[in-house]
Amino acid sequence: MKFTSDLQVTNRNVFQLVFAASLLALVLSAAILPANAQSSTNAGNAGNSASIEGSWIFNIDLSLNQQPIATFNSLISFGGGGIVVTTPSAPPMATFYGAWKCKKSDSCEAVFDAFGANSSLQRLSLRLHLTGLNTLAGTGKGASCDLQGENCVDQPGGFQFTGKRIFSTAE
Repeated sequence: MKFTSDLQVTNRNVFQLVFAASLLALVLSAAILPANAQSSTNAGNAGNSASIEGSWIFNIDLSLNQQPIATFNSLISFGGGGIVVTTPSAPPMATFYGAWKCKKSDSCEAVFDAFGANSSLQRLSLRLHLTGLNTLAGTGKGASCDLQGENCVDQPGGFQFTGKRIFSTAE
């Protein structure tokens, strides 16, 4: 087998290479700049009193017919881009995943789901508001849905909660 090399470069070849490299650089910068801007925005919100973004410890009071029936805690994290994850300290001890959005600077809503027994999806809906720099409060309700998150039936009762922001101990 014989290999040959043609090192002859024309102006047209150089132009095509430069054009392709420039186009690639443009596409990459278009993808990277918004991601950097999103990260900067989210990083700036972590300590902002007008943002729920971050992790919290919730104290939750369940009620039925306006009578308290149970109290438990939950760890909940509101991530950039509207992602919410929570794990309650009481059964079902499933991890719930969902979305959150603030309508005003201090008033937000979240909906999250976890797979439940009997091929169902357990849905929690929260309305919350900041009560201080690092505290919040709100109400919520539960529902059972089919596995596509449709045909939901509200569960009886509801709950009230307060939350305290979790801070990093790293310096």
